Amino acid sequence: MIPSLRNAFGIVLLGVMASFLVSQARADVMVKSGDKIVFLGDSITHQGGGAEGWCTLVVSSLKAIGVDVEQVNAGRGGNTSRDMAARFENDVISKKPALMTLLCGTNDNPNHGLSLEESKKNIREIVEKTQAAGIKVIILTMPVRGGNLKENDYNEFIRAFAKEKKIPLADVFAEMKKTLSEYNAKNPSLPQKSPPLLTIADGTHMNQRGNQVIAQCVLTVLGLSPEQISKVKAAWPPLPPPGGEATSGKK
Repeated sequence: MIPSLRNAFGIVLLGVMASFLVSQARADVMVKSGDKIVFLGDSITHQGGGAEGWCTLVVSSLKAIGVDVEQVNAGRGGNTSRDMAARFENDVISKKPALMTLLCGTNDNPNHGLSLEESKKNIREIVEKTQAAGIKVIILTMPVRGGNLKENDYNEFIRAFAKEKKIPLADVFAEMKKTLSEYNAKNPSLPQKSPPLLTIADGTHMNQRGNQVIAQCVLTVLGLSPEQISKVKAAWPPLPPPGGEATSGKK
């Protein structure tokens, strides 16, 4: 073969291979361009729609790998699973998404009039209706609150339920527990009243670091490879020193 033709053929072949690899990477992701994702949850999800929030990071990261999806933020402050079940048809089904993420639990407690058994019933109802509508589901465990690393009954149910229903699970609590444990081990002399690592001062709502942990968990479950996640994270806003976050990514 003439050298110039051989070189041209090689360039074309490399281009075809690169296109194939990109297409293959997209094929491994749970959503495709043009799809809609509904993020259902409470204030942690609502604030996740802010400029540095976890929902926004998920959508912008998908776009960075060539998957352009639409974000529908269905997070409502103070919501319990009962509230989410009541508005489910309007806020999820009517939007006709390809996928729904479900992050609940922070407000599901006796102080809001909910027993664990009711939480289980509501979560089961939401997920089964979502699946019946042909909508994919990713379910998240409830994030840590402040520096509390103690496992809870709600998250134990979520893990078991995800396994039962064969639902992709983003175990946010486990990842946050790991992050906090590693940080505490490296900083054994932290003052007892030191600022939370992953939340703002209220110990409940995510700071920039907490939002990034949730986003990474969801992106991993969506099917992004470790290499893809490393690349998209490089474009995320840089993190301030621990305890230096003043906001939670509010809109």
